Amino acid sequence: MKNLVKIIIIIGFSFSLFSQNDPQQLFSQANTYYQNKEYTKAIELYDRSIKENNISSEIYFNLGNSHYRLRHVPESVYNFELAKKLNPDDEEIDYNLRIANLRVIDKFDQMPRFFLAEWYSTIIEIFSSNRWALISLICFWGTFICLAGFLIIWKVTIKKILFAFAIFVFIFSIATLIFSFNRLSIENSHDEAIIFSQTVYAKSSPDKASTDLFILHEGTKIKITDQLGDWVKIKLANGTVGWMPKASMKVI
Repeated sequence: MKNLVKIIIIIGFSFSLFSQNDPQQLFSQANTYYQNKEYTKAIELYDRSIKENNISSEIYFNLGNSHYRLRHVPESVYNFELAKKLNPDDEEIDYNLRIANLRVIDKFDQMPRFFLAEWYSTIIEIFSSNRWALISLICFWGTFICLAGFLIIWKVTIKKILFAFAIFVFIFSIATLIFSFNRLSIENSHDEAIIFSQTVYAKSSPDKASTDLFILHEGTKIKITDQLGDWVKIKLANGTVGWMPKASMKVI
């Protein structure tokens, strides 16, 4: 009888432990805390869920919202950026990121780029790499369907139309496949970061004794162009460059 009781207790404890570690339950509990305005508790559960490799744009988005409610500027911007990286075509993420950036002190004008580069960058940012790959696959099958119709149908006018359309769809399939690879490269890159130090000076070289060039504040997004030991060379949206301690930022 005692052994039976022990077995029941062990099973119950194991089930309880499993339930506590269930990713979906963690996410749901964190959402409950958020809805009840217990943002600190929500953040703890979202962070725990991420540490257990339950990573998604929804978790980063909710984590960004929780930090925003607590006026944690760099944390909110950082997590919205991570959410956008995983789901770039989500308008709600993009909107909340813009709102969070209003609390960032530093504002920089975007350095003008060649119009073709700007046009291409705008296009590939429309969808995620998976979405572009799906479009490419659909177009690829569309090419086969058009060619099949070209072989089956004997009417000359329709054959010409199908052949021309097949060429067009095939070219579009190749283009969207290139978009997918380029977008995947951006999604997997780690050359951008958010400043987490309240204030930090950019130096003329990777040395504390070097000249101060300018100062940045928490929440500012920078691009990493080089690294030397504990220092990274950064570039701002307006083209300004400098060196900063790696510890002052978090890579997106």
